[in-house]
Amino acid sequence: MLQTNNAYNQDYDKICQMEADIEVLQGKVTDYTRIEKGVNNDFDVAVRKMTELELEADSLIKLTWKKIWLKITRKYDDVYTRNMRAREAQQRELDNIKFRLSDVRGKLNDTKARLDRTGIEFKKLREYMKKTYTQFNEYEKKIEAENLRLRSIIKEIDEAVAVVNEVEAMVKLAHEKFSAARNWGIADMVFDDSLFFDIMKYNRINDAEGMVHAINAAVQRMNKELKDVNNVYGVYCQEFGSDLKFMDFVFDNIFLDWTVLGRIEENMSRLDSFIIKLEDVKQDLINNRKQVEKQIKK
Repeated sequence: MLQTNNAYNQDYDKICQMEADIEVLQGKVTDYTRIEKGVNNDFDVAVRKMTELELEADSLIKLTWKKIWLKITRKYDDVYTRNMRAREAQQRELDNIKFRLSDVRGKLNDTKARLDRTGIEFKKLREYMKKTYTQFNEYEKKIEAENLRLRSIIKEIDEAVAVVNEVEAMVKLAHEKFSAARNWGIADMVFDDSLFFDIMKYNRINDAEGMVHAINAAVQRMNKELKDVNNVYGVYCQEFGSDLKFMDFVFDNIFLDWTVLGRIEENMSRLDSFIIKLEDVKQDLINNRKQVEKQIKK
């Protein structure tokens, strides 16, 4: 039996409203659950305070030496009265928290029940519409295909973020190597003509330069993951060259040491800038992911 567009539109509006109601009820359940947890914590704190006051009252009654001392100093009545008033106030606080807890739990249970009823009605109406309306089935197929496409985009974004994180870790490691080389370079300036410091300095420099080559290769892979969006160029560091290294070993002087330190500092600065660029790329990817998630929600 053919159904009119008017009937379909009415049922479609109804199922959309149910879906919106379910989302609202789920939000309320989350809120009430959070509130219940907070009130429970308040209740536990109040119970502990009441227990402490009860123990204090017991000590006033049972500990003879304490009671006698307070009697002698004429403080017993004051202490006992303060304790009694504190217990009465704490009991009122406990009663108030119990009422709040009962109220929140009642609202939580009512909301859960409404959510369950709405969910059952939603499923029934959805099954009815699937059996009755051809256009609803076509619409659901389109929605499912669109969701698959959007989830595929999210997967690609996650893979791109993972590659960016990998490159960022390599850049930070190269920065650490240059930092260690700088420290050895400073030591080389302080303790002049030290072959040991030169060896340690250039070992770190060689490690850092090797890391930079690996970074640039990883950047190429990263750009493929980014699919020509937010592409970044590799980091280019000043090379030290065999001539500079040879002269620094053979003609070790403060001028050469300053030159090497200057290049190390420049390379560290370039790596710092590159890290900021990678963070920007990652933030763009995260923002894109949020946008896709919003589309899936809709």
